[in-house]
Amino acid sequence: MAKSILNIINLEENKTIKRYITFVDEMNSASIKGLYKAGFRPYILRHESWFFFKRQVTYTPIHTDITKLVMI
Repeated sequence: MAKSILNIINLEENKTIKRYITFVDEMNSASIKGLYKAGFRPYILRHESWFFFKRQVTYTPIHTDITKLVMI
């Protein structure tokens, strides 16, 4: 997975893009490990809540000490 992500990033049309953001479910450890190997690091958490078909999304920054624990 890490290799395929790097191939997408290195495509010729993506050369002007400096940053990529991706969101992965916390329970999907295989994707988290693949993104970590590709060079992605967690810095923000996305929380979704639904109320009568209306979605609310909030973002919470992650402290740097927590990111070390998540990626072990």
